[in-house]
Amino acid sequence: MNEIYRFRTIYNLLSEGGHKELEKQTIYFPELSQLNDPMEGLRDIVWHGDEVVWQSFFKQYIICLNRFLSLLCIDGNNNALTSEGIDIFLTVEHMHENEQALLNEIRSSISENTQLDNLIRNIAKQERRARFDEVMFYLTSVHPDIVQCIFQVYQGRGLLPDFTIPAVRRQPLNIKEFFSNLENHEPEVINSYLQGATATMQDMALAIDNVNEIGNLGFITVKFPNAFLERTEDLLYPKWYPACFMMNYHNSSVWGHYAKNHTGMCLIFNTTESNGKRCLSLNSIGGYTTKNNGIKKTISNNKNIPLHEIKYKEKPPEIDFFRSIGTLPMNTLLTQWYTDDNDNRSICGSQFSDGMTENEWRTSYWQNFYQTISIKTKDWEYEDENRLVLSSVISDAYGNKGARTKTYDLSILKGIIFGIKTSTEDKIKAIDIIQKKCKENDRNDFVFYQAYYCHANGNIQRRPINLQHFNSRKH
Repeated sequence: MNEIYRFRTIYNLLSEGGHKELEKQTIYFPELSQLNDPMEGLRDIVWHGDEVVWQSFFKQYIICLNRFLSLLCIDGNNNALTSEGIDIFLTVEHMHENEQALLNEIRSSISENTQLDNLIRNIAKQERRARFDEVMFYLTSVHPDIVQCIFQVYQGRGLLPDFTIPAVRRQPLNIKEFFSNLENHEPEVINSYLQGATATMQDMALAIDNVNEIGNLGFITVKFPNAFLERTEDLLYPKWYPACFMMNYHNSSVWGHYAKNHTGMCLIFNTTESNGKRCLSLNSIGGYTTKNNGIKKTISNNKNIPLHEIKYKEKPPEIDFFRSIGTLPMNTLLTQWYTDDNDNRSICGSQFSDGMTENEWRTSYWQNFYQTISIKTKDWEYEDENRLVLSSVISDAYGNKGARTKTYDLSILKGIIFGIKTSTEDKIKAIDIIQKKCKENDRNDFVFYQAYYCHANGNIQRRPINLQHFNSRKH
């Protein structure tokens, strides 16, 4: 069966104040935050690696923190620092030699004056896979000392403006005792303890007088660890934007959720097959031509976008952070993440040592990516969903709504099913739009259906509509 179904509200399809998707023949790919499932895109990320990659992780932390502190010194509170401003992709190779020298001095000071090296050694010895709360605990426990070291280096170089670093109230971490205790408890107990310990440290930090009033300094002193850790997910996979379709139109709940209590419509699309996958043909920008008057004209072409079948599972699969970093070039991964300052190579980058080419690695990487975004919890199994996905390693490729709004040829729209409660007025509007388009495209095989509840089957079915009735209503 080549049909696939897309449920839409009247607002999206027809409304003057809406998107007029039927008239414009558009399919919109929203941000994940616009979807109705708050768990959409949730990944069960775990951190488990050797000393090399943990050193790289904290090195990246120091790089990003140092950049924020330098912005604070230059700009003060003129522009608010936020998590979005953390350049998680920044590496030493992108820095000016003066900044590299500053960073080396900072790292030496941190190594001499904090527990970070000892902490990294103990983390790397753990067989247990750490999750967000545990890694957050590690960052929060060493963050004040790292900030202090950076400020001291800045003071030594005469780079520090005249302001006072807030004194964070906290309990010092006894590393030996802490990791000894971890060995004697189950993961659930450990996670519960770490959540409480991290919350306590953050509460103590937030107790700094006027933490919000001191602006960027307060953000760096208190909020940076959490902001950084949340941003690290961008190192794994690029942002992605789905357009959702269903494999059938029979479920009353789907009509209720996505066609606004059965008042909307269901578009029927014809799929094609390409490279063994079901696809939908959408129009994409293929390039530009420039006319004699200098005006650029967009060239659009049809592109088969594969449909990804959703798998419904009890919980999302684990994603190994250190073995899933993929938004960086292969050479950067090898030098900045999988190799330390003494040229020791991490086992987490062993795939590159096994002779895998960059093309082979990228193919495997994208396969894993699409698997992770094609999983939802069993609560949503009734949807029987397939989805199209837009994504690019170019971070801003789909940053605006226009780039995420694709058009399609009328030829792939097979028909429309009206909901049980779709008004006659809205039906007439849709019929008028389609009849005009069919006339322009010399097409006479478009079919309109009416949805109804079938007592024999116990679900929603459809029957063809006699258009003479609706055409007579217009006169």
